[in-house]
Amino acid sequence: MLQHIIDKIDGIDLSRSSLDVLKGRTCEPCNVGKMIRQPFKAADGERTTRALQLVHSDAASKIGVPTPKGNEYLVSVIDDFNRSKA
Repeated sequence: MLQHIIDKIDGIDLSRSSLDVLKGRTCEPCNVGKMIRQPFKAADGERTTRALQLVHSDAASKIGVPTPKGNEYLVSVIDDFNRSKA
């Protein structure tokens, strides 16, 4: 059945010898296509030296389902020094 499919393909050499040549090689377009995002660049800035020196925060809009106390918004806070979350 596989040979029937291979016979229908025109312009691509799918013989075993041509595939053996490619074995073990990485294909740049294939690798890029499998990536879900570009890698982060390394930070060039100075790191924090103590807790709460730099804090990252984000507020999310209505989350759709209220909490038992009736809250519908979310705020996340992350300390840059020790990566603790609140």
